[in-house]
Amino acid sequence: MRQKVSDYIADFLAGAGVTEIFTVPGGLAMHMNDSFGHHPKIHCTYQHHEQACGMAAEAYARYSGKMAGVCVTAGPAATNAVTGVLGCWMSSIPMIVLSGQTRTATSIESTGLPVRCRGIQECEITDVVRPITKYAVKIREADSIRYHLERALHLAANGRPGPVWIDVPLDIQGGSIETDDLKAYDPAEDPEAMRPEIPAEIISEILKRIANAERPVLFPGFGVRMAGAHDAFIEMAEILGVPVADGVSSVDAIAYDHPLYTGRCGGTGDRAGNFAVQNSDVFFSIGCRLSYSQTGFKTESWAREAFKIIADIDRNEIMKADLRVDLPVVSDAMDLIEKVIAGAKALGATKEEPLNKSAAWRDKCRYWKETYRPVSDEHYKVLEEGRTNIYAFYNELSDALPE
Repeated sequence: MRQKVSDYIADFLAGAGVTEIFTVPGGLAMHMNDSFGHHPKIHCTYQHHEQACGMAAEAYARYSGKMAGVCVTAGPAATNAVTGVLGCWMSSIPMIVLSGQTRTATSIESTGLPVRCRGIQECEITDVVRPITKYAVKIREADSIRYHLERALHLAANGRPGPVWIDVPLDIQGGSIETDDLKAYDPAEDPEAMRPEIPAEIISEILKRIANAERPVLFPGFGVRMAGAHDAFIEMAEILGVPVADGVSSVDAIAYDHPLYTGRCGGTGDRAGNFAVQNSDVFFSIGCRLSYSQTGFKTESWAREAFKIIADIDRNEIMKADLRVDLPVVSDAMDLIEKVIAGAKALGATKEEPLNKSAAWRDKCRYWKETYRPVSDEHYKVLEEGRTNIYAFYNELSDALPE
């Protein structure tokens, strides 16, 4: 079937579940603008600035768990979107950016010379964003579009998620292709994006450490939610009977009033969460890169007495030189959590009779949480003087919002 390339791109994205596009229209992306705007299964949100497009796509993915697309034109429009791409890169958020580009015949490449710019608003944007994307490619032949779209979406969503960028020259957007003859992508080309296997002995070691610990702590990162493992994580925490401390990117990992929730750790955390981590003897982190904002710069004194079990989809994050890891686990968060739950149940653990028997430690964590609340009676005293307090204000606002 003959089809316009921009229409093929729109159909492909819609078929892959990317139905939300954040965009600022522009001349060198006109064909994609038209195809996205008229596609019955795609909803376009038009922004006033390209920077907002990337940030909106990140927020959409965080909130919905679905990947969004960004469409911008060339030159400054493309560079405007870079900050949002960097945010997705650092936070492991899947996103696909499609940028317009000057016609192939008027491009830098067409001159055969190292000129800085030839086409209107021309910028070799893929060279700019390659260090902060999982995949960045300029389409040079129309019939390669299927391959690059399939590869980009696969890499964005698999392994450690992240942003991808496809640059489409104007003449290619408006050209036509024979869709039945397009080359497909084979995921085997990128083995690092395949889900790693977790050896059974790793699960056994985790369960043994948790069962024998006197002061264990669970720490979920945003990777738990991105893996679709939010509910499974709570089930695991309850079956293990281990207090939970969260971080800035995982504030919704578990409800504040859950009996196992202790507090938030790190530089933007609270005392209860940091007390729990610093006094733990087993620290089990899942799906968090453990930045300095979580550990502090003196990493040797972070969770100083704990046996550290660090699970992450990205081996490089686990192997950071200044982070002592006793049991590294390269894994998908959902796969790991499901295997830990199954292993704990096989040992007879239930929510009523959890694997870890240290009730005194759970009581201690609850004591810290109640005693060192981020918002205390002291924050409300100024109200009697006709003044307000930012902590009290946000506490009341939070209570007033619907569940």
